[in-house]
Amino acid sequence: MWLGIAAGVVGAVIFLAPGLDWKWQFTLFAVLSVVSIVASRRYLKGRPLATDHPDLNRRGAQYVGREFILDDPVVNGRGRMRVDDGTWTVETMSGPDLPAGTKVRVSEVEGATLRIEASSES
Repeated sequence: MWLGIAAGVVGAVIFLAPGLDWKWQFTLFAVLSVVSIVASRRYLKGRPLATDHPDLNRRGAQYVGREFILDDPVVNGRGRMRVDDGTWTVETMSGPDLPAGTKVRVSEVEGATLRIEASSES
């Protein structure tokens, strides 16, 4: 978008001064491109994009609060669990190891590891 603004300004300048040499056109475009990008970064800094899907590209965060059934047991606090179309490394938040078939809730995500706890509804 910002390069488009620079191109539009250069186009307007060429419309007003059709004899402008191509070297000056290129220089003007380069300068306006840099200025518009720097200005946009300063303007947009600190203004997060409001969205109705904040976890869209944060797949692990989408699982927080959801409940799943363990396919494999959690031994020594670590294991793997099938979630949707993949498998994730899981760690128990506290407490004993969990056998396969236990209903668990994802309480937080750290990198590619889901932290789980036994669901109270199991």
